[in-house]
Amino acid sequence: MPYTGECNCGKVKITLKEMPANSIICHCENCKHCGFPFNIFLRVPESDFSVTEGSELLKDYADTKTKSGKPLYRTFCSECGSNLFARSEVLDGHVACCASLYEKIPPATVEYFKAERIEWVDPLVKEA
Repeated sequence: MPYTGECNCGKVKITLKEMPANSIICHCENCKHCGFPFNIFLRVPESDFSVTEGSELLKDYADTKTKSGKPLYRTFCSECGSNLFARSEVLDGHVACCASLYEKIPPATVEYFKAERIEWVDPLVKEA
């Protein structure tokens, strides 16, 4: 069943083939510079992802301060500034959609860059 989310102004809509089973939390410094203590992403294959409305409002920022040294292209809505998704060759054919665009967010199963977690943020994924 298609899973559609939207930016804050509602002019950009992003549809996924289906709601992913889980989400990913990122604590990297770059995500924190986007205005969050951490970011929650839905990692989906490129083929399961589409911008269904508002593609003319998309703006990209090439984030080159990544740990991998490869650029991460962060896409946002030029109307309201909402973070939408990110693409990079290190994502191996996947897109990292901002989970906050969607009404329901699946549980996180992975945390990246835990060493950069803000000291007052408890671990969000229980270790097995």
